[in-house]
Amino acid sequence: LLEQRPVLGNAATAGVLGFAGDFACQRWFEGSPGFDATRSWAMTSFCTGYHGVACYFIYGMYDLLLPAAAVATKLRCGVSKALVDNVLHLPFLYTPFFYIYVGLAQNEGLVASVQTLRREWWGTVASCFAFWIPFDVMMFGVMPARYRIAVMSTGCLVWNAYLSVCSQAGSKVEPSVPVPAPAPPTDGTLLV
Repeated sequence: LLEQRPVLGNAATAGVLGFAGDFACQRWFEGSPGFDATRSWAMTSFCTGYHGVACYFIYGMYDLLLPAAAVATKLRCGVSKALVDNVLHLPFLYTPFFYIYVGLAQNEGLVASVQTLRREWWGTVASCFAFWIPFDVMMFGVMPARYRIAVMSTGCLVWNAYLSVCSQAGSKVEPSVPVPAPAPPTDGTLLV
């Protein structure tokens, strides 16, 4: 499916992994007594549409934007595309779209979503660099293009689980601090 119908295959893969990641975070890592279907819908639909469809086309544009010398070897390709992804795409397109889309999907309203984005933008972007720059170097440098969305979506599942565990560890250390809203997160991190 990823080769014959790449957009459909990537959307389905990203959606399934997005749902699985949110389900795991809610049930096992956060220990939620119930299942937040609104949050799950927000995360699953975001992963399906943005990771599965938008990133398929965005990643394809990197070859058009970068000079041939920047993608001449696997290492150069990985580093160059990781830098474009983390210095341009992540802070200026992905992060704003995530906060606004997920906020609206959870009925938080546009004004509240934009306020959350403004408050958490830098912390979110900075925390993503530590995981996503090395991960992207590997993904863009080693993975064949047809598998990149599946690999990125798997990375998102791991990243979200890590953020969920950190969130829970922080809430156990300082019980007087309110637990952040499920999504968008309010602890300066981003569920990517």
